[in-house]
Amino acid sequence: MNSITSYTLQAVIECKTRLLAEQPDNGHLYLVMNMIECHIFRSILECVDNFHTMNPPVIHRDLRPENILLAVNSRNEHCIIIGNTGLATIHEFSTQSHTAGVGSGGYQAPEVANGRNYDTQADVYSLSIIFQHLFNCFIWCDSQQHRDEPPIVTQLHQYLRLQFNAMMNSVFEERPSCAEILMVSRPYLIDFGQFTDDPEVVATIQWLYKNGGPFFHSFLHEVLLKYQIL
Repeated sequence: MNSITSYTLQAVIECKTRLLAEQPDNGHLYLVMNMIECHIFRSILECVDNFHTMNPPVIHRDLRPENILLAVNSRNEHCIIIGNTGLATIHEFSTQSHTAGVGSGGYQAPEVANGRNYDTQADVYSLSIIFQHLFNCFIWCDSQQHRDEPPIVTQLHQYLRLQFNAMMNSVFEERPSCAEILMVSRPYLIDFGQFTDDPEVVATIQWLYKNGGPFFHSFLHEVLLKYQIL
């Protein structure tokens, strides 16, 4: 029997925040967390894009960290599950109206709160807030690099600031789609393969695998095997 274990994105964010708070000067841990965040970022976008490219498209309308599950099966295969679809609705034509005020405060797009016509881009707004929590955007500092971060991380953060602003555009028709975000983000996302020759990064990955708790243990197991650093 293939069992599945899942972790809410909210629980993963809380665990990650605690681990970083315990080692505030560990720049390599921040880097490894950025790699994991990039993987989650891409996977969530792909999953939500599946909703938006259905025929007809589906608007979830209640995207938040508690409703996004990071699942792993007994073969250590990972996937994203978008849960709590009770408020989801289909969007059949561009002028179609939908119920106002649907969703959770703090993640709700302004056009939904204000009762204007809206479409799948309402979910893109919600994703921007979710990703800002995922990447700890609220503690970034424009005046200096965080924890002596390498240039590749600085470039990632600069890109994300611009992307999140676009995703929160008050004119929802001008927000990028999930597919567009995936396309333009590809050059900026950090991958484990870029650092497997760095012994300090490898040691940090191994430490997080052993000490980071069940999610990081299961997630990094595949990484360690793939790059033969277990």
